Amino acid sequence: MPDQISFLKAIRENLDDIDLRLVYADWLEDNSDPLADFVRLQCELLSVEPFSERWCDLDQEAEHTLYYQRKKWLGPLAEREHLDPKPNGVLEHIFKGGVVEGVDISFDLLLELGETILEQFPTVHEMTLFDVKYRGAELAKLPILDHVDSLTICCNRFARKDLEDLLCSRHLQNLKRLEVWLIDYRSGYEIELTRGLSDIGRL
Repeated sequence: MPDQISFLKAIRENLDDIDLRLVYADWLEDNSDPLADFVRLQCELLSVEPFSERWCDLDQEAEHTLYYQRKKWLGPLAEREHLDPKPNGVLEHIFKGGVVEGVDISFDLLLELGETILEQFPTVHEMTLFDVKYRGAELAKLPILDHVDSLTICCNRFARKDLEDLLCSRHLQNLKRLEVWLIDYRSGYEIELTRGLSDIGRL
């Protein structure tokens, strides 16, 4: 008999299969989990014209449901969510199609919680990373990158040597998209360090 993790792993292997997500929603409903309605709402969002009246109604209803159920669905990880990098670092789980497909996370929290996040949400495949602080070589060694196909790095301390170290990682075989943004938080100035690096196959 399938369990929740089995469903999530199957969804991760078939991200474009909306019918599978709806089967998951039926299973959740059979187990009296209000996540079922949320999954259906977000699945319908994927099929509706973005920012149309119907889309806005669905999005508002989904966000309302998520607001009240977020702590239950995220469990202990909900207590670690924080959008301000100081003092505890950034952590936000990004729901898409009813499951957690992405995380926005500070590098120190990734080191601490990365394995836990993947165990609980094997559907994660997109990551926005903050505060790497010249630790590109350390990042390159993390096996969690094996699960990521879209990686964005936003920080004010990431040198070209860090990028070179990252590009040499053996954990990037599934990566399809990489962006590195150097940001001056005081002025708001941004520069894309990966501009011109369009051939991910080089990784």
